[in-house]
Amino acid sequence: MNTIPNDRPPTKPLTPEHAKGARLLIGWVPEDFACAALAGPAAMPPYSAEIRERIHRAQQVVRERPAIDRTQPVISEAPAALAPYVAELTVKPFFQSFRAEGWRVCMADLRHVQVIQWKIQTAHAAERAETAADDDVSSLAKITLPLSRAKELTGNGWSLDGRMFMVTCRNPMLRVVPLQLPGFANPVFVTLEDVVEQTTGLELKRVSFHLLIDNSQVQVVRWRGAYFLRDGNHRAFGLFTRGITDIPVLYREYTDNEDPGLPKAEIFDPAVYLGERPPMLADFLDETVAAPVDVRSTQKTFLFQVIENDVPLL
Repeated sequence: MNTIPNDRPPTKPLTPEHAKGARLLIGWVPEDFACAALAGPAAMPPYSAEIRERIHRAQQVVRERPAIDRTQPVISEAPAALAPYVAELTVKPFFQSFRAEGWRVCMADLRHVQVIQWKIQTAHAAERAETAADDDVSSLAKITLPLSRAKELTGNGWSLDGRMFMVTCRNPMLRVVPLQLPGFANPVFVTLEDVVEQTTGLELKRVSFHLLIDNSQVQVVRWRGAYFLRDGNHRAFGLFTRGITDIPVLYREYTDNEDPGLPKAEIFDPAVYLGERPPMLADFLDETVAAPVDVRSTQKTFLFQVIENDVPLL
């Protein structure tokens, strides 16, 4: 049974400024969600018979497919031409956690890679792949396995009363990270320091949060017999739409009982992608099981607010 996505199409009409074109795997998502997406954000149930019929046809196409052949070759060794780039990548500080966990650079055949994500933003995917040269594996690695990424925040600012600070970023990889401090058994998300205000000389305490934009890599994992994308769906799709099927990726195999660390939102239930007829990356381009929809643009936002309370002593 599918997991119902947690961001149902908004009921308010989307403006051109905030609407983004996407592809939705209507053959696998729950019927009511697929209907709502195809009908558009302004539509309300009951949905038309034409829309429901399209969903039913897509579901039937999936049911009638032959079971996936999991013996198809998906992963191969990286070519020698990629060795200088791999050498540069693997000494980067951010890569050391990947190395410790057993990830390695390989080539993945996108024709046989499954997906766990139920939608792709098409414009974003095309943008991420526009510099690719299919005859230059290093140019592909710069897209799929970047050595660095732009770290700019979209915006930040204080509330009028100065007690709340907001940080926004279009990159969903922005997160608050803990630091391992001397004398602490576990990492901490907030640090406290003694500082001196330069203008007044006042001795103050500074409370700090630490933000990080992860250096996202295209990742393929093998778990319970299935090969699927764990990260980098848009770049993989953008390259695939340009006819580029063999790309450099980070690859790792997980045992059946290990946690593969999958995203928590916008993914299918394991019964879908571990089943006999899972969605493949190529299915986003198949009009019989996928469809164009509009989705709302989002951005990662953190709010840091100062709240004063007098708490009774216990």
